[in-house]
Amino acid sequence: MRLAYLDGDMDLGPLENADTSGILDSMGIGHLLGAARPSWPACSGLAGAPPLIAPDRLALLGADPRETTDDGRRKLRDLGVFFSEGPSLIADPVGAARRALDALGAAGPLLVHFDVDVIDSGDLPLGNYPHYGSGVTAGHAFAALRELCAHPALSGLVLTEVNPPTTRQAAC
Repeated sequence: MRLAYLDGDMDLGPLENADTSGILDSMGIGHLLGAARPSWPACSGLAGAPPLIAPDRLALLGADPRETTDDGRRKLRDLGVFFSEGPSLIADPVGAARRALDALGAAGPLLVHFDVDVIDSGDLPLGNYPHYGSGVTAGHAFAALRELCAHPALSGLVLTEVNPPTTRQAAC
């Protein structure tokens, strides 16, 4: 399995040792790569877990650079994970998607993860975790998504974190 992960943040959590929120979706990539939260005891089954995906089968696209530390970027590079942050997506959405696909290699099914928070919340206010000022427009994100989903090995698409605002009327 190959995973192209188009998201507003890299969800490194315990890999980066930066997330203390306990919010599981901010730790997904860290766990896929085998990092355990330091506070989890060995008996939890999560401490020292093996990677669920080989790093060279993972491509991260579109993250807001303000959401990742230099340590997190270094760890991704050291592991061999392809990553391309928001400015690259803005500059050439289709090219960024193609570079990610090239980095993932040709063998195996492709899964695409698309979190709407990759889009600047000022352009599309649907993200559960907003990113204002990232500069990534819906047009940028959808162009990359179309390129990823056009791949002949596409096996699935995950759409996540859609949380549209609701309006409530006061009771009379």
